[in-house]
Amino acid sequence: MERRGLTRMALAAELGVTPTMVGYWRVGRYLPSLEMADRLEEALDDAILRQVIRAARTGHCPCGQTFDREQSRRQYCSLACQRKAHLLGGVKADPRQGAIHAMCVGCEPERVCRDDACALRPFSPFLFVALHRRTA
Repeated sequence: MERRGLTRMALAAELGVTPTMVGYWRVGRYLPSLEMADRLEEALDDAILRQVIRAARTGHCPCGQTFDREQSRRQYCSLACQRKAHLLGGVKADPRQGAIHAMCVGCEPERVCRDDACALRPFSPFLFVALHRRTA
């Protein structure tokens, strides 16, 4: 915008959106649509901006399809793919959960959490025995 000498209001008027929306795009609160990315490329004469927007909005489904994530963190291209993944046990796990599980197994090989003071206890995949503090 600075290179082209455009203010937020001038760019908003050129694109047909509100200055507030332009501000949201600038701070990363929202991503422009793919159609708006094309219009921004023309208005700002910046092809890299369009590529960045496209990459941020493009999701890769486990089935191999790519899709527009819109403003969400969707992991699947459709509800049908999501249902299929859940039925097959292919739900994408949070990568932190694997680390938590490994730490819990190291601490409690019997898979029963006995330490009330453990910071990982709220996230532990194990059963816990209430009101029992483990001694070192």
